[in-house]
Amino acid sequence: MSFVKVDRIESLLEENPYKTQWISLADTSKTIYPFYQTSIWLDYSLKRKLKDYVLYTHLNKNIYAVRILDKKYDLTGILLFFFDEHKLQFKYRSRKLFNFKIPIVRVLGGEPLISRDRTLYEKVVHEIFGTFPDVAALKMTWIQFEGPLWDTFRGLSVDKSSTCSFYSPDDFSTTHNNITLYSSFDDHLSSFNHKFRYNLRQTHKKLKNYCDGRLDLVRFECLKDVEVFLRDAHQVSLASWQHQKLGPQMLFTNDEIKNFQRFAEERVLRSYILYADEVPIAYVRGFQFGDVYYYSRSGYDATLKNYAPGKVLFYLLLQDIYDHRPPKLLNFQEGDYDFKKDFATDKFEKKSILLIKRNLPIRFSFIIFCHKKYYDYYTKIKKIVKSVRCLILSL
Repeated sequence: MSFVKVDRIESLLEENPYKTQWISLADTSKTIYPFYQTSIWLDYSLKRKLKDYVLYTHLNKNIYAVRILDKKYDLTGILLFFFDEHKLQFKYRSRKLFNFKIPIVRVLGGEPLISRDRTLYEKVVHEIFGTFPDVAALKMTWIQFEGPLWDTFRGLSVDKSSTCSFYSPDDFSTTHNNITLYSSFDDHLSSFNHKFRYNLRQTHKKLKNYCDGRLDLVRFECLKDVEVFLRDAHQVSLASWQHQKLGPQMLFTNDEIKNFQRFAEERVLRSYILYADEVPIAYVRGFQFGDVYYYSRSGYDATLKNYAPGKVLFYLLLQDIYDHRPPKLLNFQEGDYDFKKDFATDKFEKKSILLIKRNLPIRFSFIIFCHKKYYDYYTKIKKIVKSVRCLILSL
């Protein structure tokens, strides 16, 4: 028997007995991003100003938690969410025709730390919709297409007795890349073809020659390492293309030093900086939680683009991953960059899903129905438009 309870996140963070159980849930989870749903990361995310694409708190948004408790009132599941709007977009190719907004709750960090049981999810969704009656749907992002959770929800749309219906609005799709580690670094390298291995070593050699052989990768894990890492990572980030296009990537402030010291105290910090003749030229903000290493954020000095410092850093990082506290999996997170595709051993498609409340107001039901039908017949519509265009041109 399970009990479901909705709370503001602050109350859950303050209850120490649940923190240990919360960490344990994440540690044993098979979801894509369990670390980013722990109290460790959430506490950090609530205190900072930099936006992280995996789990971010949307400044000024109230964060809520759904707790699932067993008969002993131990924590057996948790779902984090905030209020948002989802745009149902009607597009033809890259052109946006129009969109319609529906009020939703958005789950933080992808698939929540909940057992993949449809009945349990229906109970959770029922509690959310009952507590917040103005909400039309629950949205999850970064869900593996045709994966275990997808299969859990597949029958909802045809089961009229269920609390909600399942819909993937087809407005978000990306490829997720992982590395399942081999028994050794040499075995891993041997899985690549000869040309790839040769080019990788030549790229490494080219950068090493540029700095007269003084090329060093330094790992940062300990409390005493934090200040140096943030100082040098911040320096590199200011010269990165991400800073120019996306804004600040790494901070070097007293508050950020304290935040990263907590990561070190929790033994999850595992970050790297590549030095060329003692000058930082590339960094990786990384975390190791359980059996997974999270390649969380990276950057390099854009003036050295032709020397591929980011790729060289990852090549050396991968070797260190095998040599020191090897995890079972390296999670590349978001971003479908070429080097991730090259190194990845596992790839799968991720999409967004909506669990839509039944008996919605007519305006929401109608627009969702139209959206489903539009994309059901999208291919046919394109063919019709193309035929009409050809007919007009032939006149």
